[in-house]
Amino acid sequence: MELGQTLLKKSCIKYENDYKIILYAGIIICLYLLHMNYYYMFHSSIELFSAVISFAIFMVSMNTYKLSKNDFLVFLGSGYVYVGMLDIFHAFSYGSMNIIPGASTDMVSKFWLTARFFEASTLLLSNFFLYKKVSHQKLSLVQIIYFFVFFLLMHDILYFNIMPTCWNLGQTTFKLAMEYMIITVLIACLIVFYKTRKLMDYNLFLYLETSLFLKIIYEICISFYTFNTDTIFALGHIIKVASFFLMYKGIIEDGLQRPFDVLTFS
Repeated sequence: MELGQTLLKKSCIKYENDYKIILYAGIIICLYLLHMNYYYMFHSSIELFSAVISFAIFMVSMNTYKLSKNDFLVFLGSGYVYVGMLDIFHAFSYGSMNIIPGASTDMVSKFWLTARFFEASTLLLSNFFLYKKVSHQKLSLVQIIYFFVFFLLMHDILYFNIMPTCWNLGQTTFKLAMEYMIITVLIACLIVFYKTRKLMDYNLFLYLETSLFLKIIYEICISFYTFNTDTIFALGHIIKVASFFLMYKGIIEDGLQRPFDVLTFS
């Protein structure tokens, strides 16, 4: 009887794994076909997906703080809410979409760069909150600083244009230099998270580490594209979906299924 139940359980697990592989492969194919035929739908869908995950990280981290007292996740959520907003502006700042006044390809690139800067900075600085507890006042101060940086960068991109040009018939030297700097920061995050792996839930560490690796890959892809129709551009954005999905798995799904283990590790 027990043998039969064991075999049935293994069969169900194999079926579930096969189903997931087929599902993920189908999603990748659909996204690539969407990129080939309906670029704006492809791009907007991916950016909105990452924005929803970013907002979800913010909501979960904030609403579970009384239980977890986890400064690491709260800081992560505080940064990712701005990543989500920047990704939305990035998605809808194409001039031909006629949504944001004065929108242009340069504005699209600036929003992308700013979002990735916020994301890489948040991931790197979040490691500080693994080592020691931070007072509520200091955490609030960090959140206020984040808001003002976001506020200033948004106004610069939309109105003042102090930031150097990021797109001029192609990616500018400034844009590429910033991409390489972000890649360097993400590599540093990869190393630091590995060194601090014993301070966090093991599953969360695996998901975050793999997500970071994918972030590095899609940043490299984006640094090589010439036109939005390039395959490497589509590949970079599809990898971005996988990266944010892993963050969802590690922080949100595991956080809800195993709240004590994931949310109270520090």
